[in-house]
Amino acid sequence: MGTSSRAVGKMSDPPEMVPVKSSNVEAIGYDAGGSVMHVRFKGGKTYAHDSVSPRDHQAFMDADSKGKHYHANFKGKHRP
Repeated sequence: MGTSSRAVGKMSDPPEMVPVKSSNVEAIGYDAGGSVMHVRFKGGKTYAHDSVSPRDHQAFMDADSKGKHYHANFKGKHRP
């Protein structure tokens, strides 16, 4: 994945955030038009990842462990 990530403060036009079952991840939103995935953690921080394909977003949504999938595929692999 060639994505970048950034912490999101106040999002001007965020995608719909879908609550997920996870001990770490609270909700995930995806803007297909801009290929941007937003991930909100239970601690309150939200990160936006650019250049996320619909396939990669769906794999994240389908993952049994959202936290493990995030750490394996997004965290530390992209510039904040």
